Amino acid sequence: MRLQTVVLALVILGLSILSAPAQGIGAGRYMKTENPFSISFHAGLLTFDKGEVRETRRAYDPDQSGVPDYSAFLSAYTLEDLGFDGSYPTLGGKIEKQWSFFTFQLDLLYANPTADAVAKMKKTASPVPADKKGYYIGVDEAIYRGKNYEYMWIPDGTKFDSDIETMVAEARLKFTPFHLGGGGVHLSPWVHAGIYGGYASYEIDAGPATGLVTYEVPPKTYVVKGQGTGDGGLAIPELGAGGELRFDFGDASNHPASLVLSGDFSWMHYSGSPNNIGFNIQSTRNVDFDFFTVNLEVMFEIPLNESLDLLAGVTYRSVRADASLDSVHRTESAQRYLNEKYDKRAEFAFTQLMGNIGLRF
Repeated sequence: MRLQTVVLALVILGLSILSAPAQGIGAGRYMKTENPFSISFHAGLLTFDKGEVRETRRAYDPDQSGVPDYSAFLSAYTLEDLGFDGSYPTLGGKIEKQWSFFTFQLDLLYANPTADAVAKMKKTASPVPADKKGYYIGVDEAIYRGKNYEYMWIPDGTKFDSDIETMVAEARLKFTPFHLGGGGVHLSPWVHAGIYGGYASYEIDAGPATGLVTYEVPPKTYVVKGQGTGDGGLAIPELGAGGELRFDFGDASNHPASLVLSGDFSWMHYSGSPNNIGFNIQSTRNVDFDFFTVNLEVMFEIPLNESLDLLAGVTYRSVRADASLDSVHRTESAQRYLNEKYDKRAEFAFTQLMGNIGLRF
């Protein structure tokens, strides 16, 4: 999915460059009015294309040459396992201020998907007794009789509800060195740098807590059913490139209506401590993280008067992140002290299709 999206974005950008008439080149971004400001609102659908966290090995067994006494306990959970297998409403807004060479953009998005599912344990490397099967999940907080635990167990066949509340803020500064075109068609390419920030909180509700069980090697204490909650966030720098192709319908001196096609992509690679990019992880680990986004937009600018346009259009966005989380200390004593249970691999991807409405002045 990521490859097809990248190819589509590059094709659109290439066609934009080829279709821009080579009648002239100008400094900075082409603007219909001087230094415009716009504000718009989004509403649409969020679709999870992939979401998985997979435990790979015990932190203190780097070569896995010994007896794999923990192999039965390695787990892999997906968003589908938690019931998130559809599309969910999303809301947001964007402000943008343009100057000749620079553009500042702030994009905000909010979604609160909810789902329900029935626990059904996947096949593990070693057999698990029927009365021990279920979802063994790490959470920030699971309360039983007034005491907080970090793990909860949802037995096989148990129905539970999941709720995720997520907010995203993306700030960018774009640099446009020149624009091409004439005769009502103009191409403005750019490069950009920015910050992508996200915050999410979750709740998993499996009904009243009924007790405690121990599981794994070495044993951990799990709350049976109950409510598990937690949250997390990240803030990562990004670099990217893109452009817009503008079609003006009418005499430029009379503030014409316009059709604007734009697209860009962003990327970031990071290797190091996860705490440096916003993850709150108490144990000592390294994260290897790749992040990639593609945005495509079709926007109509309909003049209301000489200094005010109505904006209406559609935005498509694709976001993908891949990460591996590996322990630094791999001796058994260090693993026990630092509570580094398993190394993990994570993949996450979603798309958004949104309608936009706003004003430009």
